[in-house]
Parts: sequence; C-alpha cells; structure tokens
Amino acid sequence: MMSKLAKWQLVALVVVALLGLIYVGAKYVRLDNLLGFGQYTVKTELATSGGIFTNAEVTYRGVPVGRVGDISLTSDGIEVDLLIDSNAPQIPASARAVVANRSAIGEQYVDLQPDTDQGPFLEDGSVIAVGETTTPIPIENVLTSANGLVHSVPGDALDTVAKELGAAFNGKGEDLQVLADSLSGISQSGLDTLPQTLGLIRDSQTVLTTQSDQSSAIKQFSTDLDALTAQLRTSDPDIRRVIDNGIPASEQVGALVLDGGPSLTTDLSNLAS
Repeated sequence: MMSKLAKWQLVALVVVALLGLIYVGAKYVRLDNLLGFGQYTVKTELATSGGIFTNAEVTYRGVPVGRVGDISLTSDGIEVDLLIDSNAPQIPASARAVVANRSAIGEQYVDLQPDTDQGPFLEDGSVIAVGETTTPIPIENVLTSANGLVHSVPGDALDTVAKELGAAFNGKGEDLQVLADSLSGISQSGLDTLPQTLGLIRDSQTVLTTQSDQSSAIKQFSTDLDALTAQLRTSDPDIRRVIDNGIPASEQVGALVLDGGPSLTTDLSNLAS
C-alpha cells in the first residue's frame, strides 16, 4: 500500500505534468495571441488582397514578427490586420507592406520593408496607407500574357525558324566543338594574362589622369590649331600666288648662280664684309 508521502509526490508529479502540457499546448497554438495578449495590431489598407489570407506570416525584412489577423472589405479595397508580436524589434512607421509569394506556387506573406531604422515606430492602431503597399501581379495575368505572347508568334514563321536552325547546325558538330575549344583557349589565355591586364588597367588610369590634368592645355591647343587652320584658309590665295611665283624666281636664282660661278661667291663675300 502506498504511503501518504508517495501519494502526494504522485499528485505533484501529475500536476506538474499537466501544467507543462498546458504551457506547451498554449505556446503551440499561440493561445496568448488568440486572446490578444503579447501583440499589437497594425491596420494595412490594400487595393487588392494579392492572395493574402488570415494567419499568413508577417515578416520584418524577412524575419517573422507576427501573423495576419482579420481581413475585411472597405469601400475602395480591403483592410488587413497585422498582429505584431510585442517582443519583436521595433518597426519604423515608414515601412512598406509588401505582399509577396514564397515561390511561384508558394503561399503569400506580408513583409514590412522600411527605408530607415529611425522612428517613429509602428504601434497598436497604426495604419499603413494603400500608397505604402505593394501586391504581386496575379498569376492569372502572367499566364494570360504568356499565352498571348505564344499565340502572337505565327506558326508558319516559327516552323521556318526551327527548320533553318536545324539546317544551320546539322552536321556542324565538329565545327561547334572546335569553336567551343577555341573559346575555352581564349578564356584560359585571359586568365593566364590576368596580372598583365590588371596592370594595363592601372597604368591606363595614370594616362587618363594625365589627360584630365592637361585638358585645359589640350583645349587651348585645339583652339590655336583651329585659328591657324582658319588663317590658312583665309590666306589661301596669297599662298598659292607665292608658290606660283616662287617657281620662276627659283629658276632665275639658279641660273644666276650657275652663270656667276666663283665670281658671284666673291662678290657676295665682299658685300657681307
């Protein structure tokens, strides 16, 4: 027969076990949130639901911070209650409410994305206006657009393209292999000469810096060259006249030198002295 002490120990063990089960169960079903404890409500105005649903996850920059509560219709859209955990990090009031998909076929969730870490912060009763929300494009719109794109391509033209591509690559396996090998060789050469390429880039920076420093001098040189070209264009008739008259004059000087000979040299020396 059990002693009185053993009975009390058994009762205490059962009570502790029940309390533990109740605590774990309450945490599992988020009983505190169901009763409205440990959280605050932020109302979000959406033009369309974007597929969001009650009990969907709410994240702050990708980190879970709560769940979606009630969803109700309004005159110009819907209103979604975001139930944020009180122990979650403070969320700036500038946050955008983005309804997103986890994948192409995944469930939707709401991600709060502020553009700053500074206050003021969201609190119970805060409202995120419809202008600060984003919803995904409905998948049916994507499928409709894709279907329209497919049907916009003429079947005959697509068949012709497929046949021409087949004819272009038919029997070209060896050539394609050579091309692939050549591209591989070029890539390897690029890797082998990478230090030289990086050095060239660094050196070119010096050249470009010098050109930038001398930009005013280069500009002045271009201006002077333009002025010289304009002057040559203006003086073109005179230059042509000098060239035309210079040929007979040079012939006469040559004849004079030939005729004068040594005596001309002596006369010129006497004149110089």
